[in-house]
Amino acid sequence: MADLRFYNLRGSTSATFTPSFRHTFNPFRTTQKFRSFPRRNGFFPFRRPGLVEAKLICLTVVDRIEGECPLHRFFRIVLICLSASTLAGDAWSLPPPAQVTVRELIPLASWHKQFKIITGTDKGKVVPLMFRSDPANEQRWTLIFGDYAGIVLLNDPDGGLLMEQLHLFKSRSYIVYQPALPILPGDMSSGAFILRRASFKMYDRETRKLKRNGVVTHLVKRVWPSQFDTPVGLIDGYRVEIEHGMEMQYAQLLFTLGIGFRLDEGPVYGSGEYRLTKLKIFSQTKAAAAALVKR
Repeated sequence: MADLRFYNLRGSTSATFTPSFRHTFNPFRTTQKFRSFPRRNGFFPFRRPGLVEAKLICLTVVDRIEGECPLHRFFRIVLICLSASTLAGDAWSLPPPAQVTVRELIPLASWHKQFKIITGTDKGKVVPLMFRSDPANEQRWTLIFGDYAGIVLLNDPDGGLLMEQLHLFKSRSYIVYQPALPILPGDMSSGAFILRRASFKMYDRETRKLKRNGVVTHLVKRVWPSQFDTPVGLIDGYRVEIEHGMEMQYAQLLFTLGIGFRLDEGPVYGSGEYRLTKLKIFSQTKAAAAALVKR
């Protein structure tokens, strides 16, 4: 079988391998990038039913069969691409983001999972992720990720989720959002690209004294079907990209998050990076990722 070479949207070679059709063809970007992509032999856009974006499978057959006529070679490439798109995986048969609600991504029920940190300073550490309701208020929920962070959530009347508080355990601080900040819309298609703003105040967890205040911005950038490599195996679901920025006096903090959800099961993967900039000159960046290790 001929080797296949994959190209990313900038035209550089990303991988070369002999296909076994077990490889997962993850979606790249929309067809808006077509014009900037170099026209190489074996460029095939595919559009599968139920997807709002066209997915690209960009192949170049490296080996040529001696004496093969151009027409036969063309049909050989087409057959390889059709077979690959057919056997690419179940992630492509998922409903489009326009038909997915936040309730399907985060079931409103108490649950407990185990995640393993796969990149970052605590790589290898197993951390519990807990989601539980407030006994005193059925519209209030708490999401706790080990000894790192906790989030207090409220049900949005429109079906989404609001963030009321963010607790940073290691820095002994907690943040109160005024008003509660919409972080996930109920309808992923209509509210996903709206920039949200709110004021916040950061307090010391022990003394309750005000440490700083400022303005926060929150943006759900993209929602799309994806597949996640976890210690429990490959999981099909949806990836949600989020940017969460905090403007303070003399400092700016930007969180970039990529969260993987499985329908009706909740989070199964998460990656994040934060960049702290002081006086618009000095900056510090840290990144980490965690994946489901036990359901």
